[in-house]
Amino acid sequence: MIKKKNKRAPSLPQGVFVQRNATYFPTRQTPPITMPQSQSPTGKYGAAYQNFDLVGCTRKSIERAIDEKGLKVLLLDSATEAVVSMTYSFNEMLAKDVYLIDQISNTKRQRQGHLKAIIFVQPTDENCDFIEKELRDPMYGSYYLFFTNIAENHILERLAQADDRERVQQVHEVYSDFLPIHPYAFSCNINKPLLLDSEMDVSRVCDTLVGVLLSVRRDPWIRYQASSPACTRLANFITRKTQSDTSLFEFRRSADCVLLILDRRDDLITPILTQWTYEAMVHQHYGINHHKCQIPGEDAMNLIPLYDPFWTDNLHSNWGEVCQNVKKFVDTYKAKTHMQDDTANLEDIKKFMDKMPELRKESVSIGKHATIAACLGKLIKGRELMRVSGLEQEISCTNNHKEHVESLNEIFTSPEISASDCVNLLTIYALRWEKHREHQTTKLAQLLCEHKDISQHDVTNTIQNALRYGGAQQRCSDLFDEEKKLSNFLRHAVKGMQEVENIYTQHEPLLKKTLMSIFRRKLSTELFPYISTKTPPSGKDFKPKEVIVFIVGGMTSEETKCVKDCMDELNKEAATSGHKIILGGTDMLRTNEVMNALSR
Repeated sequence: MIKKKNKRAPSLPQGVFVQRNATYFPTRQTPPITMPQSQSPTGKYGAAYQNFDLVGCTRKSIERAIDEKGLKVLLLDSATEAVVSMTYSFNEMLAKDVYLIDQISNTKRQRQGHLKAIIFVQPTDENCDFIEKELRDPMYGSYYLFFTNIAENHILERLAQADDRERVQQVHEVYSDFLPIHPYAFSCNINKPLLLDSEMDVSRVCDTLVGVLLSVRRDPWIRYQASSPACTRLANFITRKTQSDTSLFEFRRSADCVLLILDRRDDLITPILTQWTYEAMVHQHYGINHHKCQIPGEDAMNLIPLYDPFWTDNLHSNWGEVCQNVKKFVDTYKAKTHMQDDTANLEDIKKFMDKMPELRKESVSIGKHATIAACLGKLIKGRELMRVSGLEQEISCTNNHKEHVESLNEIFTSPEISASDCVNLLTIYALRWEKHREHQTTKLAQLLCEHKDISQHDVTNTIQNALRYGGAQQRCSDLFDEEKKLSNFLRHAVKGMQEVENIYTQHEPLLKKTLMSIFRRKLSTELFPYISTKTPPSGKDFKPKEVIVFIVGGMTSEETKCVKDCMDELNKEAATSGHKIILGGTDMLRTNEVMNALSR
C-alpha cells in the first residue's frame, strides 16, 4: 500500500526520497532538512542563481543529474533533448561517464544492467507512461529520476506503484523547463507566432514561467498588460500556481523583482522589420532552431554561444562589423598557422603541433562563419534588402506620410523587389498610418498587385489581419512616438542623413521604452497593474532592480539585443548598477513566419 508522509510526497520504495526545492522529503528515514549545495546562494552553483543566468542555472541542473558516479545512460524526452543540446556538449557528457544518450520513448534500447539510468524529462503523463513501462521491465541496474518541473502527486504515486523491483534510487525536481537561448533570454518553444488568447495553452506557458522563477529562485511581484485577455489570464494563472505550492517559494521574497507580462499585439512592427545584427539576420533569413542553423545547400551548423567564441562576440554586431570581424578572424588564423620552413627549429615545430587541435577548431569556426557571411551577402544583394530596409526604417521612424507614399509607389513598380518584401512594406505602412486621414493603403495594395505576382485577396487579407491583431485599437502603448518621430525628422533635416549613426538600425523596439519606464517608476499602473496579492507595499513608488519580462505571442532577436543594451545603459554608473533583466516569450519569431500567420 502507498502511504503518504505529507500532501506532496507519496511513499516510494525503501531508501528513495523526493527532493523538492530546498527540502528533502524522506519516505523511510528522516534526514535533517537542508538546502542542496547546488541551490544554495553560497554553494557550488550559487553564482548562476545570483546572476540571473539561465544558461548557468540549466547547466547546473544537468550537472546535478549526471554527477552520480559510474557509467550511465541519459534518457531524455524531446523537450529536454533540446535543452541539453543547447547547454551541454557531448564531450562534457563523456567526461561525466555518460556512455549513451537516448530517448525515453525508444522501445528498441538494449538491456544493459551494468549501467545506471539517469532519466531527465518533463513531468508529463506521457513521460510517466514511458517510465512506468521502463520500471516494470527494467533495462538498467538502477534509476535516478530528474523532473524539469513540479511533479504532480499522481505522477509520483504511479511511479511508486510501478517500481515493485525497487530500482529507483532517487527522485528529484530540477527546474529547467524552458529553452535557455541566452543567459538573459528564454523561450517556451511554442511554435505558434502571434499566439492568440484562444490558442494559448496557459498551463504550458505557466509551467515554463514557474520553471524560470524556481530556477533563478525568485518570487516576484507580478504586473501585466491589462488590455490583453491573454496577459490577464496568464498572470492570474501564475498567481494561483505559486500560491497553491507555497512550499516551493519558501525562499526569501525577492523584494526588488518584478514579473512583467506583455502582449505581442502592442508592437507588431518589430517582428516585421528587416534585421541587421548578426544573430537577428541569421535567424530571420535561415532560422536558428535549438542553436542549429540550416542554410539551403549547406551542412547544418551549430551556433552555440558556449562553444563558439566568434558567434558570442558578434551576436549583436551590425552587418558591417560582422564582415570586418570575419576578415580579421581569417587574418588572425593565417598568422597563427604560418610557420617559416627555413627558420623553424624542432621547438617551433613542437609548439605548432601542440596548437593543432585548437587550430582545427578555429578552422571549422572560420569556415562556418565565412559561409554564413557569404550567403547573407548574396541574399542581401539579390533581394536589394538595403533599399527595402531603408524604407522600412523611414516609415517606422519618421513622420513624413507624403514621402512614404511616393517611395512605396516607386518600390512597388520596381522589378528587383520581391512580392513578399513589398507586402511587408505595405503592412508596416498600414500599421503606421492607420489613423491618418489621407492613408492610401487600398490604393497601394492595388498598385502592388498590378506589378507583382500576388492576388488582391491575399494582400487585403494580410493587411486586415495585421490591423485586427496589432492595430491601434489593440494597442495600449504609443508604438509610434510622434514627439520622437518629429525630433528625428528635424534632426535629419538639419544635419543630413550622413550624420545618422546607422539608417538601417534607427528603430528601437517598444520594449526598450517599457523597460526604462518600469525601472524609472514611470510605467502606468493603470495600463500595467499589479496582481492584487502580488503588489509591493510601496505601490506606485516601487522601483525594481530585477525584471523578468514575458511576451505572449513571441519575442524577437532585436528585443534580446534591446535587453542587453538596457542592462548596459542602466548599469554604466556605479550608483545605478545591479539592474538585471530576463526576457522570455512563447516563441522566437521570424518575419516570414509572422507574415504567414497574418496571411491565414
